[in-house]
Amino acid sequence: MTIPEKISAYFDRLVSEGRLRPGDRLPKYTDIGEQFKIPYASVQRAFKAMEQSGKIKIVNGVGSFLNGGDTLDVDFYLTGTTFPIREFQKISDEISEKNDLHLRIHVLNKPREIRTNVSGHKVVIAESDSWIKMDGCMMDYSAFPDFHDVMEQFTTFHGENSNLQLPFFKFSYQAAVNLTILREIGMDRTIHEVSSMNWWKELAVRCRSKGYSPADLSIDHASIWFFPIFQLSVILALYRNPDVSLLFKAPFYATETGRRIFEMSRDMGKCPLSEPAFLQGKTALSLDTCSWFPVQCTSRFGADPEEFRILPVRAGDGRRIMHLSEAFLKTFANPSITQNEKERVWKFLKILLSKKYQKKLTAFSGIISPRKDMRPADYSWNTREDFMNFFPEKDALIYNSAILTKEKTAVLAVLFEHYERFGADPDAVCRWMDEKLYV
Repeated sequence: MTIPEKISAYFDRLVSEGRLRPGDRLPKYTDIGEQFKIPYASVQRAFKAMEQSGKIKIVNGVGSFLNGGDTLDVDFYLTGTTFPIREFQKISDEISEKNDLHLRIHVLNKPREIRTNVSGHKVVIAESDSWIKMDGCMMDYSAFPDFHDVMEQFTTFHGENSNLQLPFFKFSYQAAVNLTILREIGMDRTIHEVSSMNWWKELAVRCRSKGYSPADLSIDHASIWFFPIFQLSVILALYRNPDVSLLFKAPFYATETGRRIFEMSRDMGKCPLSEPAFLQGKTALSLDTCSWFPVQCTSRFGADPEEFRILPVRAGDGRRIMHLSEAFLKTFANPSITQNEKERVWKFLKILLSKKYQKKLTAFSGIISPRKDMRPADYSWNTREDFMNFFPEKDALIYNSAILTKEKTAVLAVLFEHYERFGADPDAVCRWMDEKLYV
């Protein structure tokens, strides 16, 4: 071990023992020389090497200091409907303070456009999904020696450039029924899972007789990125052929399955995305209820979770169909950021993704952790047998929304709107949709 390595390791030991903290003044050159029995010039060269590596800061005429004592501002953009901003701020502050990271983290509700052109030493951490493309100088996580060891703690996740994004959380989706409505229409013992949906016609007739919708199409005319029959398409297609790789491979809509999808869509009510009729007690069935439901259905929508039951969605061979949406963390930093500042941000992210803090995040959000060592029992919201449906089984058929590209989703949404809003011929629309799937 070289002299600089010995002195550096000595300071590391002092830090681990709590005798040295970021920003603290280091011993004088003469004191270190006496302790290690080396000349003054050798100590001077060792300190210079540690300064160049970013470990310490030398202030001429004042002394040397362990780096990391200067406060670094970090903007952290999250989706406020996923995480309560105040709760996340408390967790961020706790991580920084308990670990002497000297990060001043500003947790912000994610706007439609995130500013990632950072200036000075400012850092931006942003929640992202597979559809969102963000430009800027991204931190390469693989530059840290323990990157691969950290990644081994997580399940495989989708997305390009995985060295530029860290797995953050998943949302799991299953079906759900309103028990109150089912009892009122006399079908409370009929629906136990969503698969062939052979009970659909009876459900639709009974619901209409009582003024309810069997299910709703969430229509968002302000956005072309939302395809309202996406989930129905997946369920019926995988019931007939449980092969995820064949999803949305033409011919898809100009088939018996496609015709049934359009027939069922005519039975459904219509509601905007911002007003979920199911949670308002107006609809009997939801085909895509998110795992945030046990935690947030009351706080966000004032709904009583006891009125609803989560149902498994199954393919024709009996396997569970799991819709998972994934979110990642990307970090943007000005090129002038120091190595020490990078390491502090990296340490913050590692602690945030640790099991201890993932359990805290799942408790107030309803997310599913990507950690391999998280079990259903680790989720404080998993208090009912039907909530287990949100957790994937070993042989589950797993897919996410990115199975359709953003461009194809937009085209299919527009074509379906021609049928839904303007009365276009359904057979023609199905043919047009298949033509776009071929592209």
